[in-house]
Amino acid sequence: MKKKFLPLILTLLGCGGRSNAPTDAPALTAADWEKTTKIEYRYGDSSVAPDYHRSYLITITDSMKTMVIDSYGDVLLSKQYSNTPTDFQIFKEELSKKGIKKHDETDSGGCCGGTTETLRLYSADAIVFDAYVYHCSGKYGTLFLPDGTADFIRSQIPESVDSLINSTFQND
Repeated sequence: MKKKFLPLILTLLGCGGRSNAPTDAPALTAADWEKTTKIEYRYGDSSVAPDYHRSYLITITDSMKTMVIDSYGDVLLSKQYSNTPTDFQIFKEELSKKGIKKHDETDSGGCCGGTTETLRLYSADAIVFDAYVYHCSGKYGTLFLPDGTADFIRSQIPESVDSLINSTFQND
């Protein structure tokens, strides 16, 4: 009789019966993508000296693409490019095929100093999707961002993102 209750007791105590793997939330639906009017992708750089720290935000709507590069919140470069509703629709359709998912949060276990990627989708001013992945000796957070997705988002900026970032460094 005791053997029957042991697994139940261990599960209730959190000592067994639970996986550490993240559980996927419901995937974004076609309706979620259709009502999306703005997409934000943020890359947060690792903890390094301000002279070398470069984070950036790419914002894309049906009329504008924006690239903002900062170092710990100090804006170093901001560029805007025009967009069209047709190009925005094509971008959303391609992005929707990438397999982006939100899942239950996984904890970094105290790891610090890594990089972060955040993806937000808006309908007007309301956030319809908000998730992040923290890269620090593994992947933590709430976002599953398939390989190549960040590069696809970066490719929407008409200039090389790496060149724009490099242009913000002091030439000593």
